[in-house]
Amino acid sequence: MRPSESSDCPDPATAALHWQLRKLDSGNWNAGDETALTTWLAQSPAHREEFAKLEQLTAHMSNPAAYPPGTVTAPRARYATRTRKTTSRRSFLWAAGAGAACALMLLFLGLSFWLSPWEENFSTAVAEKKSLTLPDGSHVEMDADTRLFCSFTHSRRTIQLLHGKAIFQVTPDKSRPFEVLADHRMVRVVGTRFEVAHRDTAFSHAPLPLQITLQEGVIDLYSRNSQEIYERILRLDPGQQANWSAAEEFPSVQKISLQSFGAWQQGRLVYQGEPLASVLADLQRAFPAQIELREPSLAAIQFNGTLSATNLPETLSLLQSALPLHITEIAPQKFIIAKQISSAPAAH
Repeated sequence: MRPSESSDCPDPATAALHWQLRKLDSGNWNAGDETALTTWLAQSPAHREEFAKLEQLTAHMSNPAAYPPGTVTAPRARYATRTRKTTSRRSFLWAAGAGAACALMLLFLGLSFWLSPWEENFSTAVAEKKSLTLPDGSHVEMDADTRLFCSFTHSRRTIQLLHGKAIFQVTPDKSRPFEVLADHRMVRVVGTRFEVAHRDTAFSHAPLPLQITLQEGVIDLYSRNSQEIYERILRLDPGQQANWSAAEEFPSVQKISLQSFGAWQQGRLVYQGEPLASVLADLQRAFPAQIELREPSLAAIQFNGTLSATNLPETLSLLQSALPLHITEIAPQKFIIAKQISSAPAAH
């Protein structure tokens, strides 16, 4: 499947073929794969139906004579003429051979799918969120104004986070690591739940740090060196958050409250000592508004607190009261942020 702008995940039949071919590769099939398949089958009756069809087709291919009653027409009378028996036998063999040929063709097409990557683009608009289920059963929660490119092969599961923010719930598969790429950084996991934020730099001259937050499991962080090779830098534990700027070799790591993990899914934006530039980048994705920062020096001011991701006037009012800012709405949904001017002391 070539990359496209479609926002739909593979249909159940395609995903079922993906699972069946993996199961046929018994040398790499393990208990984790079996658990992941069971999870996928439990998600939808359509999943179970399509997988059962392929299971039956595989059984028929290994033993064509075992087609269930009704596949071919049997003689009606016990003592049919020899001519009729011969005709029936030929019909049976023809039907069985045709069925096996169809099975082989389907498996050939499936093998082509398995050996060639599954690739897809996914994106959300401003103020839009989206949930995805990937072919391996992993889940992705995409924040507003986010773009991903996915590429799955028999040995790797790779997602490029081009911009925006997403939460990944990864289905375990030791034979195929799950990797999220952003710029020259990489997060590699086997099975876990984490968030990656790759914010735009419209409000800052320097690129904003890549932010990786781990809720459960273990993830390794990698950096690409001058030889285009990814080197492991460190490992994150649950409740840790890494902020990794492009100019730094190692990220800064801090503990966070897991209660705030994925708060944007409930319409809240939670910050723990983050620069105003990051806050405004999030607001620009969450709301269809234009925000202009008049003084670049304000971008580095740090903010601590919780903002609404559904009520822009309330959010801007809170920012203005918490930070030395003066925010003016010069037109509908168009705001200018400047430095607050201190009032002159009263004359005595």
